[in-house]
Amino acid sequence: MHYRIVVGGQLNDNRVLVNQFKHGLLWTAPILLIFSAAIGFFLSTRALRPVARLIASVRLISIGNLSRRLPALHSGDELEALTETCNEMLARLETAVGQITRFTADASHELRSPISYIYTQSEYALKNLPLEEESAECFSQILRECEEATALLNDMLTLARCDSGHSGMTFTRTNLKGILDDVYLRAAPLAKSKQQSLTLEVDRHEPTWIMGDPPSLRRLFWILLDNAIKYTPIDGEISIRLRTGGSEACVDIKDNGIGIPQDALSNIFGRFYRVDRARTLAEGSGLGLSIAKWISDIHRGDLSVKSSENIGSIFQISFGTTNAG
Repeated sequence: MHYRIVVGGQLNDNRVLVNQFKHGLLWTAPILLIFSAAIGFFLSTRALRPVARLIASVRLISIGNLSRRLPALHSGDELEALTETCNEMLARLETAVGQITRFTADASHELRSPISYIYTQSEYALKNLPLEEESAECFSQILRECEEATALLNDMLTLARCDSGHSGMTFTRTNLKGILDDVYLRAAPLAKSKQQSLTLEVDRHEPTWIMGDPPSLRRLFWILLDNAIKYTPIDGEISIRLRTGGSEACVDIKDNGIGIPQDALSNIFGRFYRVDRARTLAEGSGLGLSIAKWISDIHRGDLSVKSSENIGSIFQISFGTTNAG
């Protein structure tokens, strides 16, 4: 025999309780989500703060300041081990770069003596010995090669000082217009020999004062102007323009020469980089523009180039000026 038991009761209280729980959940869920997100953001930010400091420190390290080290962490975790490993790697890199720099400087210095001796002996033979035309031409070629080798060694010594952080520059209050006048007078005969038009234009006659090392600034502008003369054809036009406005002075060196291919512009200031087409037109080591960029950076200048093939190039460099008087 089977029995069925039926129990009856009111459900209003249960429905009210369920509705209250549902409404409470709808109100508290967003608050709990916001609170959880805030706690998560705080914890993640605190955990990643040492990583952000490491990233900032790494970005400040370059070939010129390998002596810098990452800040020491005493967290006792993988970040501390990573920092110590990176500092050890930087120490090895600093030692290796230092050895290469010293070797470059020492080799360049030691090679100058034999090259000077070869140059002196060849010059003596040309001036004082009876030589056949073919022998005289050989000695003349030796003299030209010695001059190019000496220029290359001087450039290598300059870059070695650049890498070691010893520029040897003495910054004084310098008249930029006077520097450009000197370089213009030096380059004028060279441009005239190629029947090129060389002009110097300044927007005002008052001195333009900057803080700089005069010999280095002359070398900077000579490198840019010498390149313009080399890579501009006969009857070409080259101009130097000095513009001053506010607290900035800008120098433009413009030519209508062979120009630079667009794919080479990003590498033009690299060491020993030469555009293939330029090799057939002028001899050089490929170090001039890298030295110019280094001098510009030391003076906190901004050196840039705009160029189009068969149209010409504009090298532009800007400096911060100082008050006159």
